Amino acid sequence: MRESTTEEQKQFRIGLLFAISGTALFGLKSIFIKLAFAEGVDALTLLTLRMIIAFPLYVIILWWALHISPQRRKAINKKDPMAILLLGFMGYYLASYRL
Repeated sequence: MRESTTEEQKQFRIGLLFAISGTALFGLKSIFIKLAFAEGVDALTLLTLRMIIAFPLYVIILWWALHISPQRRKAINKKDPMAILLLGFMGYYLASYRL
């Protein structure tokens, strides 16, 4: 049996912190949405605000991921970013919009 190193323990604690934080924030999302609806905000406006807030975070994650592994940068060709944005729009915006 291999003993854990201090680096592995540190990574585990960071991962656990992210998991707990993500769970708590996901639970709080419904409370904020109910409060916004109570103030008269419509669903399309809330969805747009959610996308505007999330976009910079995803850009930071992409930048970080590409700088950690240079092989990932080589794997992306020039057409991929536009396809990724289009798929992200369709998956996030259109799937969440209800008539």
